[in-house]
Amino acid sequence: MNLSGKRLGYALIEDEYITRQYIKKTIFRNRPNYYPIIETDSISGISSLLNNGSISFIISGVLLGDGNAIAELKRIGYSGPIVVFTRYKEFLPALDYENSIIFAALKPVSENIVEESLRKVEEVLFASDIEACSLSDFTTSPDLYSSPTKNSLGSKKRELNLQP
Repeated sequence: MNLSGKRLGYALIEDEYITRQYIKKTIFRNRPNYYPIIETDSISGISSLLNNGSISFIISGVLLGDGNAIAELKRIGYSGPIVVFTRYKEFLPALDYENSIIFAALKPVSENIVEESLRKVEEVLFASDIEACSLSDFTTSPDLYSSPTKNSLGSKKRELNLQP
């Protein structure tokens, strides 16, 4: 089943204006039923996520102007699916150890990369058969979690240390 016809709300957390606009326009063009509920360029805007139960997934950068978005999402307890785009190649292996991150790729983003990330979101949301996944969906079904950087270490975890 393809979720591209379903209405899904997402949060877009990206401090690069051009990248944020490109992602939003690409999603609108390819998935017109997907709509941004929250759009922010800083971690200070992330805290409102917990108060909004209609977010199906998040697309985020890693290092924003005021801090680490992934660490902040973890701190506030967000456990739904996350797509990450970063300029820092060295972050990709560390992102593999974060349970909620279902897709990670390097910037600059292309339409194909955004499309691939949306297909991954749809796979996860369809597999869990709900529009907003919980962390248990990822930890009990490790085969749902993959990214272009997935390595043979599987689900072993380590602390995410993302310093430029």
